[in-house]
Amino acid sequence: MKNVLFIFLIFLFFACNKERDHYIYEYIEINVHNLTTSTIKLDSFPTSQGKARYGLLMGRIDDPVTGITIATPYYVITPNGLPDIDQQCVYDSISFFSTYNNARWGNFTVLQTFHLYRLTGLPLLNPKDGLIYNNYTVSHYPEPLGSYTTWPTTEKLNKFRFRLDDVTGNDLFLKLQNKDEIIRSPQKFIEYFKGIMLASDPLNNCILNFASAVNSLGIDIHYHRGSESRVYTFSPDENDFSRYAFSNIVNNADGTPYAILTKQSDNLPFVSAKRPGAINGQAVLQGGSGYLIKMKLPISPLYSVDNKKISKTEIVLKPQKQESIPLSYSNTMPSTLFLYKPGTDNKILSTITDKTGNPVKGRYIHNSGNREEGCYIIDITDYYLSLCQQSDDKNENYVLAGIPLSEMASNFSRLAIDELPILKVYYGDSK
Repeated sequence: MKNVLFIFLIFLFFACNKERDHYIYEYIEINVHNLTTSTIKLDSFPTSQGKARYGLLMGRIDDPVTGITIATPYYVITPNGLPDIDQQCVYDSISFFSTYNNARWGNFTVLQTFHLYRLTGLPLLNPKDGLIYNNYTVSHYPEPLGSYTTWPTTEKLNKFRFRLDDVTGNDLFLKLQNKDEIIRSPQKFIEYFKGIMLASDPLNNCILNFASAVNSLGIDIHYHRGSESRVYTFSPDENDFSRYAFSNIVNNADGTPYAILTKQSDNLPFVSAKRPGAINGQAVLQGGSGYLIKMKLPISPLYSVDNKKISKTEIVLKPQKQESIPLSYSNTMPSTLFLYKPGTDNKILSTITDKTGNPVKGRYIHNSGNREEGCYIIDITDYYLSLCQQSDDKNENYVLAGIPLSEMASNFSRLAIDELPILKVYYGDSK
C-alpha cells in the first residue's frame, strides 16, 4: 500500500510540473520592449551618520569608464575616559589605525600612499536633515600628522597602522598625564583637536572601504611604566560625535562622455555615450560617483487581444563585456540593484516597492551555459501593474536603477551596459 501511495505521489508531482511547464511555455505571450535609456549623476548624497554604517570610501581612482574619483574620509575622535597615567609613565609614540572592510576597487599592482591631516574646523551638519553630504569639505593644517605607503593587498590592508608626528603625540600625552580639562570633556576635546582626515596621494589608483564604527579607527598613544607597555586610544564617540564621520567624494569625468553631466537634471542619452568597446552606446551606474541608469517604461495594455492578463514583468540589464577594461584594473559589479522613482530634475522621490512594501531588487543571474555571461533581472510586476492602471497619460513612467542609496558612501561597484535594457511583459491566460 505504501508503495502504491508513493508511486501515486511521484506521478502527481510530475503531472503538476508538466501542467505548469505546459502553462508557461504554451500559454504565455511575451512582449519585449527596448527601453529609452540615459545616465544621470547625483548632485550630492549623504555620507554621514547612518549612511556611513557600511564604512566609508577612501582613496583615488582613475576609472576607465567614469574618470577620476577621489574619496576623502573625515573623522571626529574623542577621549576614552580618564586614563591611569601618572608621572612615572613615559611617552613612546603615537599612531593612527583603521579597519579594512575587505572591499577594494582599482589597480592593486601600484603602491598607495595616504596622508593624515588634523582639521582646523569642525564639520557642520546640514540644518535641514542633520547629515553631511559628499560634496562637503573641512579645512585642515597644511602639514600632515603622518604618511603611509602600502601595497593594497588584503594582508597589508588588514594591518593599516602608521606612526604620526611626535609633537602631537607629546602634546596629547601630557594632557592625558595631567588629566587636562579637554580630556575630561569630550566636547572640549573636539573644540580643541577638531578632527582628522585621511587624504589620498595624487598617484594613487585604488578605492578602499574602511570601517567608520566605534573602535574601528582611532589614534593610539603608546607609553610605558617601568617594563609595562600601555596604550590609550582616541576614537569616534558611540553617541553624538560618531555622526561627524563622513566622506568627501568628488568625481571628475573629464575625457569621458559623462563629463556633460554637470547637474542632476542633465541626462546623457545611451547613444551619446558610445565608447571603445561599446557597440551601440553606453549607460552606467556606479556607487561613490553617484551615477544611475534612467529608463522609461512603455505602458502595455492590461490584457492582450487574446484576453491574456499580465502575469509578470521584468527589466533585464546585460553588463558590458570587460574586454576594453585594462587587466590591471579590477571593478566588481553590484550584488543588488534598487529601483527609484524620479521626479523633475531627476530628484529621487522614493524607492520602488512591491505590493508588500519591500524594495524591488535586481540580482545578477548567471547564464547556465556560460558563467561569464549573465544579466540583472528586476521583477517589477506589482509596480508595473499599478502604472498600467493609471489614467494619467502624461505620466512619463521613468525609473532609476542604481546601488542602494544607503551604500553610496561605501560601495564603488559599477555596472556598465552597452545594450539597451529590455522590458519583458508576460501574459497568462486570464481565465
